[in-house]
Amino acid sequence: MYSKDQIKEINYEIAYILRTNQQMSSDTVGQSITMAAYMLYRASKTYKGDVSNASISYEDIKNHKLISSKRTVSAIRLLVREEAWNALIPLLDKYSADAFKNVIFDNTEDMHSTPNSLIRLAQRVLNIDDNDSVADIGCGSGNFLTSTALATQRASYYGCELSITASEIASIRAEILKEDNPHIDFSIESFDAFVLNQEKDYSGKFSKVFSNYPFGMMARSGSGAGYLEYVTEQAPKVRRVRSADWLYNHLAIELLTDEGKAVVIMPDGGLFNNIDKDIRAYFVEQGWIESIVKLPERLFNYTGIGTNLMVLSKGNKSIRFVNASHIFQQERRIRVFSDSDVEAIVRMLDTDGDYSVAADCNTVLKNDSDLMVTSYLKIADKLVEKLNSVALSSVTETVLRGAPLSAKALDELTSQEETDCQYLMLQNIQDGRVDADLPYLSEISEKNRKYCLRNDDLILSKNNAPFKVAVVKVGKKRIVANGNLYVLRLNKEKVLPHYLQAYFQSESGQRALESISNGTVLKSISVDALRKLEIPVPPMDLQKKVADEFEAKIHELAMLENRMKRVRRVLGSIFEEIVEASIEERNSNTDDSQANNGMTEEVN
Repeated sequence: MYSKDQIKEINYEIAYILRTNQQMSSDTVGQSITMAAYMLYRASKTYKGDVSNASISYEDIKNHKLISSKRTVSAIRLLVREEAWNALIPLLDKYSADAFKNVIFDNTEDMHSTPNSLIRLAQRVLNIDDNDSVADIGCGSGNFLTSTALATQRASYYGCELSITASEIASIRAEILKEDNPHIDFSIESFDAFVLNQEKDYSGKFSKVFSNYPFGMMARSGSGAGYLEYVTEQAPKVRRVRSADWLYNHLAIELLTDEGKAVVIMPDGGLFNNIDKDIRAYFVEQGWIESIVKLPERLFNYTGIGTNLMVLSKGNKSIRFVNASHIFQQERRIRVFSDSDVEAIVRMLDTDGDYSVAADCNTVLKNDSDLMVTSYLKIADKLVEKLNSVALSSVTETVLRGAPLSAKALDELTSQEETDCQYLMLQNIQDGRVDADLPYLSEISEKNRKYCLRNDDLILSKNNAPFKVAVVKVGKKRIVANGNLYVLRLNKEKVLPHYLQAYFQSESGQRALESISNGTVLKSISVDALRKLEIPVPPMDLQKKVADEFEAKIHELAMLENRMKRVRRVLGSIFEEIVEASIEERNSNTDDSQANNGMTEEVN
């Protein structure tokens, strides 16, 4: 038996040899390692460790003397070069066949593999038993299927994958799995998943379906365009679909039996964007969405985009929304689920709580079929709950975006000379304060004057946490904010500007803002979500106490920074000043000494 650390060491050794002896793209490194381990495994099994006189040259492999499958040999020629194989052969004397087999199954960090943590969560949600027929749509390198088949060996397993190299990795894993467990019903095919329910006639064939489909695909790309036509024929109300995610989701539903269940991994984008609203509404109306779990970021080692686990089944009257974004264990590069984390998330799928709520389908439809978890789940904040909370719109005169000036237009308007017009950008806000020296504009056009700021306007950044916030003091200048900023013009009889700034800059406020931000790579807050945001509005005396203390600290910070600037200016001249003063003092002492000696000579 090999420990996980030992398997990692063997993995690293194979990786080092490959990188030293051949060029590899970041997309294929993991596949190359797995294929190299498979070649070593086959050589070790074939020659039972006695490889001193064995014929295992690269040419022999190309001629199918070691590996019979033509598809596998074709993949080898793509993934492992001859120079690398020659450098790998000495490992046969160092490690056993079992060591290489462990690497084959444990090397799951390539772009075509699902993280092990996510697999364990999906397995618990699907609750696969011996009578199930299981499909993986876009099975990649097959790690979901192989790990599930090992855990539940009497179920039947099927995977399809378009990528030839990824499907070949899945096939060799299935091959080795069946060698040790011949009773397992397991098959892998390489073709486009969108033909499964039509040309292959697999509709309604599977009781459990899993899919970690490619992120960021457009609905009209490749064969998805043909499947989109099929979907819109079934659902005439669906006029537009942007995300291929929804085509894969539809396919998963089509493959399910009436009592079946599917788990899909879906990025944030298709859950809230306007273009996919029709197909979201169609899924909700059909009762196909059972639950949606907001996952932590950085579960995948190749992307940091926001992802969700969606559970699909038939006949649902409500949808459960679960926020599990805070449940994880931090490793060096990625986040993972412990066994207790998985169990905690599974429990939240069954009960209401601070991080779990069920919304009936009619409520979701009235909310423009927005399926973002944060749109339905207000995360409890024990401190804020003790205060009166109201919608931001009820304490503002207006909430508006900054001026939509393009970079070109801004360049044309920028003035090198001082004028009474200035421009405020995101980078001009630091530590809750607006820079004293803002860029000057030659003029502000009539159409952009509505974007001019007023005293005590609250400025809030639109994109990506941590969100910047500041209170503006305009004076005699006319200042225009740019389009990456929101301008909140407050009703100061209801809420004090520096009180609200203190809240938004607090951990509670930042969490609240982050909870209403949506997006895949760039997360942003919509005007509508901002207006609806519930904020704590305590009595005015408490607001004033918070505002006064916060404003005092802002002023103290400004004084400290001015002092730091003065110190920085001095730092650059300390050497010259001290050395020059020392030289002058020494010269002066020398002159005085010579003068004293002259006087002594005259007396003598």
